[in-house]
Amino acid sequence: MFAEKIRALQAQRGFFVARSFTADAEAQALLEPRITLLRVADLPANDVPVPFGFHGVNVGRVDAQVNFFGPGATAENGTPEQLELSTANLVIGGVESTAEKYVNEWTLIERDKCVNSFPSTVAEEAVHNLPFEAERNFGAGEASLNGKEIVRARLLGPVQVTVSRPRIISHFEVATRGRALMLALDLGAIQAQVAFVAPPSS
Repeated sequence: MFAEKIRALQAQRGFFVARSFTADAEAQALLEPRITLLRVADLPANDVPVPFGFHGVNVGRVDAQVNFFGPGATAENGTPEQLELSTANLVIGGVESTAEKYVNEWTLIERDKCVNSFPSTVAEEAVHNLPFEAERNFGAGEASLNGKEIVRARLLGPVQVTVSRPRIISHFEVATRGRALMLALDLGAIQAQVAFVAPPSS
């Protein structure tokens, strides 16, 4: 019995929420003043705006390319050194690491800058390839790659961003309590449901 559970929990009130109630449920509610029956009414879901422009953004693959330039080399008159990043030894300011580690950390920074500046709220629901470009310059003797001095590094590439718009799966009102809008959002590997709750209509 629901009334017994309320007493066992020493709760002040218990709620039944449903679209309809049996005669037994209504009779029990009359006998126990702490039981409240709340009826749910379905509301139209068509043409209901999604609150706050809610949407999903999934950050995918980053196809970054990096070029390192020695002294005097430019994009016009010099050829940047290209090499196997996983084994290349990079020293910057006396700190040694692999070129791969350095480039991966740099790529994450530039990826986040690019994604954060993307106007996803007004973007088309689609897969977007966002280009980004960044350069870092080093002072004389500050950086070396496999023992050779470098003065500049350039990072180029797109990051793949998928914009998803939710679909409304239910729209209902609980008597005296307010309205609820249930949304389903497909983010590829992640399937999410989100609820927005509004106060009762005046």
